[in-house]
Amino acid sequence: RPGQGRALSLLCAEDNPYGRVIMNTILGELGHRVDFVSSGEAAVEAASRGGYDAVLMDVTLSGTDGLEATRRIRVLPGVVGRVPVIGISGRARSDDEQAARDAGMNAYLVKPVSPSKLQETLSALTAR
Repeated sequence: RPGQGRALSLLCAEDNPYGRVIMNTILGELGHRVDFVSSGEAAVEAASRGGYDAVLMDVTLSGTDGLEATRRIRVLPGVVGRVPVIGISGRARSDDEQAARDAGMNAYLVKPVSPSKLQETLSALTAR
């Protein structure tokens, strides 16, 4: 269902260059604008500036991981602290998803992420 819904402004935290290429391709085909950062620290910094409809957060970032970065985003004041965060991980165990939700993530997707599932999740979290 490409192109369905409005174009979103997204922040994607992904430290793998190949993963960035894949996400950029998928999100571009879906008609969204995306800014990439490669660390949890940079994700918190970028999110704190606001302007994003959602954050796509790789759970296993080096340094500050996606779970800790999400916790830090959740304590930011105002609307920036409530931005929808979608965890993305190569791990599919149920306790991984629970850890992501406990950290404040709104959704959890397992790699490889299908474009239709990603769009469905984004639409559900950003409907206004």
